[in-house]
Order: sequence, then structure tokens, then C-alpha cells
Amino acid sequence: MTNNKPASAPSNSRTILIVGIILIVMCLVCGAVVAIFILTRTPAPTPTPTPTVSVVQTETPVPTAGPNVTGNWQGTYTINAPKGCAGYVGTWTATLLEENGVISGSYSSDIGIGDQVSGTSDGANLSWSVGGEGLVTFTGSINITGTTVSGNFTGLECDEGSGVRSTGTFTGNKR
Repeated sequence: MTNNKPASAPSNSRTILIVGIILIVMCLVCGAVVAIFILTRTPAPTPTPTPTVSVVQTETPVPTAGPNVTGNWQGTYTINAPKGCAGYVGTWTATLLEENGVISGSYSSDIGIGDQVSGTSDGANLSWSVGGEGLVTFTGSINITGTTVSGNFTGLECDEGSGVRSTGTFTGNKR
């Protein structure tokens, strides 16, 4: 029997086997590379939702000042106590200036009390003293239109030397 094949030529089946093995190895290597890529890949970060902030702009209310006591005033007062002076009705005048809640000016009454005024205003509420030592103190209010005042007062001793100061009510109108 004679073999017509040259001795150095590989057989077809052997070539196919080697090519097949090479392909299998290449597939295994590619599969391993893909597997390593999938296993070691960092997953894409999940986007964090951005919080929504709503800004509502509101206007800050500007405090409204109460009526202003600035002006010339005249009025009456009535002494309610002590008993010896109760019922006396007298008159008073004042020139007042109010700036930023501070009251200043001058005051005089029918019984000769007259001096500088110092006090405060908080909206419609007023408090002022006549004389540096609180010769007479007034606590009251001014109406919304700024044209009338009313309240209570503490004044001089009714009976000199008694130590009992007079108290009463007052009213006044802007002239």
C-alpha cells in the first residue's frame, strides 16, 4: 500500500483539531475577559434626586406708627382723690413733640404748675412727666386720628405736707 500524501503535510483532521482547540481557547479567554470586565466594572452611580427648594418672597410688614402727639394741646383734669380735693376741675395746656417714640415739650396748668415734659409713646399709649422729678405724671392714650388724649394722672399733694398725692383723670384736644 502506498500512501500518496507527502510526509511533511499535516492531515486535514489534525489541522481541524488544532484550529478547533485554538478557537476553544480563544473563546475561553474572551469569555474570561468579558466575565472579569462585568465583575470588576463599577456600576454607574444612581443619580440622587436634587431637592426642590421653593422660595416664596413675602414683604416684611412695615410697623405702622400710632398717631403722633406732636402739637399744641389744651384740656381739663379732674382730681378724684384725696377726699379734700376730689371734684376739683382745672385746665392745662402743653406743646409736645414726639420723635421716634420720645415725647418732649412744655406743660402748664391753671394752678401754676409749669415745666418741661419728658416721656414716651408706644403707638397710641402715652406716658409723660412734668418736671425732672415727676411733679405730675400722665398715663393715657391718644385717639387714632391724633386729635384727643385721655387718661390718668398723679399730681402734687392736695394738702401740703400730707404725703398723699392727688390722682385723677385728664382729657385734651389738639388745637
